[in-house]
Amino acid sequence: MADPMSFFSQSVDNWGAAEWFDRLAKAIREQDKAVGDDDFIRVETFKMIAASSAMALVRNHEATVRAALAPAPHVVRSQIATAEALKVAIRHIEHLAAFIGSKQLGYSFEGLGEDLPGMKAALSEAPPVEFPYQRTFNAIGAAVKLGANGITSIHISVQAFQDAWNAAAKESKS
Repeated sequence: MADPMSFFSQSVDNWGAAEWFDRLAKAIREQDKAVGDDDFIRVETFKMIAASSAMALVRNHEATVRAALAPAPHVVRSQIATAEALKVAIRHIEHLAAFIGSKQLGYSFEGLGEDLPGMKAALSEAPPVEFPYQRTFNAIGAAVKLGANGITSIHISVQAFQDAWNAAAKESKS
């Protein structure tokens, strides 16, 4: 019979970021279930699995994760272009409605008149901005710390997350 530890290490040595993330996500979900079941042995087991998976992601696949989280500039440009096209379309619709209304052909544009101000207001808001992936990643990194016992003790601080998040916001404004 094969040694289970050798099988595990031989298998995971070939894992990429996706496999480690899947393992991390599953461990967190199972830990949440174990907390609900008051099964503290499973809570601790899945906590260790989550920690080791997170460490493998950062230690071995950080560049891959960061690249995957980087915003795609073409998506933001596409959203801005779509908003601009809709603004032009609304102007044409307004002119067409006014023209048809002036001909007194019996068409009603009441619904359009009610909806148009809301559509125009939505399009006049600031263009979409990129999601702050790096800021989020850094705040998570600041919030999650290993305890004195290494991977058997993980501490997550909401305050540390908020502090790092707010500090990054102040830096970006200055």
